[in-house]
Amino acid sequence: MDKKIKGAFAVELALTLIFTSAILATISNFLIVTNKKGQIDRAAYSMVTLIAERKELFENNLDVCAGNCSKAKNDLYAVASASMKRMIPSYDPNKFGMRVDAVYLNGKSSGAGFNLATNSLTAGRTANCDFPNVTSMSKGQALSLLPETSQGTKLPLYQVSLCYETPFNILGVMNNEVMRVVSTSYAFARI
Repeated sequence: MDKKIKGAFAVELALTLIFTSAILATISNFLIVTNKKGQIDRAAYSMVTLIAERKELFENNLDVCAGNCSKAKNDLYAVASASMKRMIPSYDPNKFGMRVDAVYLNGKSSGAGFNLATNSLTAGRTANCDFPNVTSMSKGQALSLLPETSQGTKLPLYQVSLCYETPFNILGVMNNEVMRVVSTSYAFARI
């Protein structure tokens, strides 16, 4: 009878350890993703604040692509990548992607009205990153959303979305999926 009890105990212990290990692995995965999400949130907020407050970055124009879109994209990506490198010790630039969107209403409310204009810059690894898209906004939505200055112009809306692949994904380990953490921040231009 002692052998049967010892066998049952061993089976119960094995099942309990497997269940406990699965819970610990899931919690570890969640903690790693939450940590990366916080770091990416800070970087996205810093980038959108930089874009919104620094008109001189765009040659004294509120348009992100006013001077040279390629240069603006490369400069913004370099700043975002450097920020990520300082925050994440194991940062890999091959796993990082960025998208910057801007929505503008050109013109004045007292004149012929506003014309809707949008810009979108992408850099790095953006495949399979589910970025929100404000550039699909209609003119009516933009009119109701964008703040108007005392001079009758509308301030642009900037959106910065960052994406980073986490090196650890328990849930996708069977089919070689990686988890992509996406963070998006919004800001209106400040004049």
